Amino acid sequence: MVYTVLPGCWSRAVRLAARQFNWGDLTFAYRHLEWDLPSDIPIKDISFSGPIIQAKWYF
Repeated sequence: MVYTVLPGCWSRAVRLAARQFNWGDLTFAYRHLEWDLPSDIPIKDISFSGPIIQAKWYF
């Protein structure tokens, strides 16, 4: 797999709440990623936001 890294500034923020039970773990989070790209690229800004739900069972 080849990854290309574009120059520019990026930021990220995550809010998360987790709870552990005797059967497993639950995690709820909200993530926001944002890139400010250079002016010579047609796309100026990119941002992604959304919830994350994770469950882990112990057995």
